[in-house]
Amino acid sequence: MGEAARPLFFAVDDEPQAQHWYARMLRAYGDVVVAPSAAAARRQLANRPAVSAALFDVFLPDGSGLDVLAEFRRLYPTTPAVVVTGHVKGDVVNAAYDLDAGVMSKPFNRDRMQHWVERVMTTRAPAMRTPEADALGERVEALKTLFGHRPCDARIRYQIGELVAELKKHPAHYGASAVATAASAIGEALPSLYRHARVAQRWRIGEFEILLSRPMADGRTLSWSHLVSLAGVSAGRLYDRLLEQTLSQSWTVRQLEAALDEAGIAVPVPVSDGSE
Repeated sequence: MGEAARPLFFAVDDEPQAQHWYARMLRAYGDVVVAPSAAAARRQLANRPAVSAALFDVFLPDGSGLDVLAEFRRLYPTTPAVVVTGHVKGDVVNAAYDLDAGVMSKPFNRDRMQHWVERVMTTRAPAMRTPEADALGERVEALKTLFGHRPCDARIRYQIGELVAELKKHPAHYGASAVATAASAIGEALPSLYRHARVAQRWRIGEFEILLSRPMADGRTLSWSHLVSLAGVSAGRLYDRLLEQTLSQSWTVRQLEAALDEAGIAVPVPVSDGSE
């Protein structure tokens, strides 16, 4: 069996700036076909390309993108689609809703567009049969196994972080939206996976084991939530001071977070592990 085709994004937009933006943004995820008019879009669709997702501007030089979307929807009843326009009004929103499409405003918001694309890729991922998808599938199964451990202690979470860090580091091997796909597949929040990776990237395994071996004054060891918070502090005097205070004064996670906040360091929301 041959390799599955790359995802194909079909965009209908007459603005050169938007066409350029689509090419730059979407080619990281798949192939892109841009039609600059309603007529060009209809010619393209007549060939029934294997479209993975579609984007439609409303005002075209020869008609309405909503009319093209209606024709597209008859050919592709379940393919993800979004209306992208600088004129987000009630009639546009209602028409898009009736055609099972989202609405996104211009000028483009890169984060919002990326989130939409990653959701499209996540939905499409189970049907993909490519070397990237197979490699990702193996890592997803490994993550499921690790998350299934009870209790899911700090060492298990570190292994999870190593896997997620690998997905982040090699998008060409696992796919540009590998972490988002993995999060959806295992039912874990995306920020949680990024926090796991943050810890694994902050300390090598030997350093991590040393941290876990150091008891606090009350005999407890550092919790995963402690480690998530400390991972945001660069090596240096501040890190050394906060670590020593946490150990010598048996700080709770909340006390550590308060000290980080006082030092002006953004505190990520920890993964709950039952610690205070």
